[in-house]
Amino acid sequence: MKYQWTKLLLVAALMAVAGLVLAQAHNKTLKDSRFGALEPFKVLETMENAVLKRDFNAYRSVLADSFVYVPSDLTAAMYPDINWTQWDITQEEGFLRRFLSPVLKAELHLTDQIDERGMPIDHRALFEITYLLKIEGRPFISEASFHFVESDNNWYLWKWEEQTPVTNPNGGGFFSNSGEVRASLSP
Repeated sequence: MKYQWTKLLLVAALMAVAGLVLAQAHNKTLKDSRFGALEPFKVLETMENAVLKRDFNAYRSVLADSFVYVPSDLTAAMYPDINWTQWDITQEEGFLRRFLSPVLKAELHLTDQIDERGMPIDHRALFEITYLLKIEGRPFISEASFHFVESDNNWYLWKWEEQTPVTNPNGGGFFSNSGEVRASLSP
């Protein structure tokens, strides 16, 4: 009988320790939703897949806590009500919650045309990207500089810096860029 109680106490102690370990891992996940990616290109793939799956946590996991969005001069002039100089991770998270809504039909293609890859130097990398964003079938095509930072062997997007919108080859002026989408869905 004594052996059974010892065995029962041992099992209860092991379950308590396992529960404590799981609770600590869960709390860490809640505190730090950043998991990054092994290389900058994987950050882009994660972002594309997160938009496809409407997965806020996956998208957020590859953004640096110090993330900033810098619009093109044209976008900043078109939307003077938006305080673009204050567009940080908090504004981006608010935007993402609306952008990744299951109601909004959106696509993001970042990996199709990377014109230049800045070599990772001193835990930083720069990609010049031509991207396609579709919202409800409407294309937003632009060029942007994506600045990545490495921390704890993982890469994160630190800055999305828009360039001048791409000229529409079919006429009709410029294609819009993600700044217009951010302005329309800003928190």
